[in-house]
Amino acid sequence: MKHAFAMARQRGLSLVELLVGISVGLFVLAGATLLLSTQLGDNRRLLLETQLQQDLRATMDIITRELRRAGVNKIGRAHV
Repeated sequence: MKHAFAMARQRGLSLVELLVGISVGLFVLAGATLLLSTQLGDNRRLLLETQLQQDLRATMDIITRELRRAGVNKIGRAHV
């Protein structure tokens, strides 16, 4: 009798409850992984765009400086 009473008081999760809990956890993990993957891709694209803009700005600065050194004014005429 004591043994049956002790068994009735034990609580735990059934196999089905464990499987459902694991499934829900995996869905949440898959969603978080997808979100992280998307964020990393967006971050990489933004870094590439920023690098391209910096390169273009540096190129324009070099061209502007060389044109000024060559004596070209703002409207495209050479200084005589």
